[in-house]
Amino acid sequence: MSSRLDYQSPEFTAAVADAQSLQKWTESHFQSVRSRLAEKKSTADDLLACAELSIRLQDANCAQDCLEKQLKARPSDADAFYLKAMLALGQGQKEAALQVLENATRKLSGKSPDNGRVWRLLAAERLHQKQDLSGAAQAMVKACEQASAPAFLHSSTRPAQDLTAAMLNFDFSLFDQLFSWEDNSADFRLSAVANGPLDQLYILDSFNRRIFEFDAQGQFQRGIDEHQLSAQAFLHPESRWELTDLCIGPDGKIYLAGNQDKIGVFSPSWEPLAAYASPAGNHRLKPLSLTVDAHHNLYVIYQNLAGIHVFNAEGFHEGSFGENTTMPGTDKNYYCGLACLDGQKICLYDREKVQIFEAATRQLSETVNLPQDKAPNLDDEAYPLCWNGIGTASNQRLWLADTAHAQIMEYRQGKLQQSFTQAGSKLQNFSNPFDISIDSQGCLYLADTGNARVLKYKGQEWTQVFGHPGIKSV
Repeated sequence: MSSRLDYQSPEFTAAVADAQSLQKWTESHFQSVRSRLAEKKSTADDLLACAELSIRLQDANCAQDCLEKQLKARPSDADAFYLKAMLALGQGQKEAALQVLENATRKLSGKSPDNGRVWRLLAAERLHQKQDLSGAAQAMVKACEQASAPAFLHSSTRPAQDLTAAMLNFDFSLFDQLFSWEDNSADFRLSAVANGPLDQLYILDSFNRRIFEFDAQGQFQRGIDEHQLSAQAFLHPESRWELTDLCIGPDGKIYLAGNQDKIGVFSPSWEPLAAYASPAGNHRLKPLSLTVDAHHNLYVIYQNLAGIHVFNAEGFHEGSFGENTTMPGTDKNYYCGLACLDGQKICLYDREKVQIFEAATRQLSETVNLPQDKAPNLDDEAYPLCWNGIGTASNQRLWLADTAHAQIMEYRQGKLQQSFTQAGSKLQNFSNPFDISIDSQGCLYLADTGNARVLKYKGQEWTQVFGHPGIKSV
């Protein structure tokens, strides 16, 4: 059931704006609950609410008293055990917290996210207090079973003996979002998708700076987060990285746009290989979209630098080519994305057209003009929303994510073939579709960003391959 306090209320949202207002909100609710308890007009949840408010007010004795009464009345109450452990941790009593959790797991009954939350906290304490990887892994697998966690956590998709500390730390963070104590939704921004040479699927959550990797059969392989990447030379520890796009080379190398305008290059197993420096020194460029050709040349477009920039297979910057549309009233480039067609052509997509260049000569070979009716206001600095929204398939086929009009469009040999605004009646309308990728079998993957999901289109049928009811888009 999670917290008994209404963290979703407008009153609480207003109160968290400053410390004084939050203190008043907490004290007011504490007095109300204490009054109901004293007058014996309380509800079944008031003891837990009182305990949580006492913890917020640093009144450990009151919190302890409420929790003891709750556990006497309900000996298997997962939320009471959770708060009791959190109280001990807040007092620096780590051993006591661990003991509370160990005892709790022997008393829990049934199957619920509340039970899962206790097991998850136990896993973290076993790992961080005792360096007990095996025990932590077993507890985290149990947490995922109890909460019916989705199949994109390591602990819900593999046995405990295969889990590493890095996998567990990834899962801790994701589990806390999906099964929040405060009952908040998990905020995601699924802004890019890419396919590897073996038809692996990579999904980028730019808001949480996470990457999810799946194999060709749709089985979760691994999750990579900021903490893992920040240990690599690609990232500067003094500044947070800003993940915007990734692409996969024909040899499986992973190219990642992120911190300090660098492009990180990783092996298929995420070992760091190189970091391509910004082509313009200290000037803030903001890379938006990446693609790689058959000869391992990397192409990058930047928000604040004109042209398509080329890095050869050794990582040396070889200049730029192509002309872009600029946004009225700003110096920002009006780009939406890059893609490589048949390994030999580079496609540059913006709101007015798709320009197709020969990779070998870097000369423009074709222009596909796009419909301009109902165009949104281009003076908005936040526009365009779609940075990576182009995918390519064989037979000169282009798929475009039209974010502004919540549709995707297929062009073949320069002509519009079809468009979609929804993924069938069951999956309903698209919302801010950001990116498209096509695998070697012709299957289309769409980052339907506004709906916080990834969809697959195969054989005239749409299916959802990533998403969860607890996730919402930001």
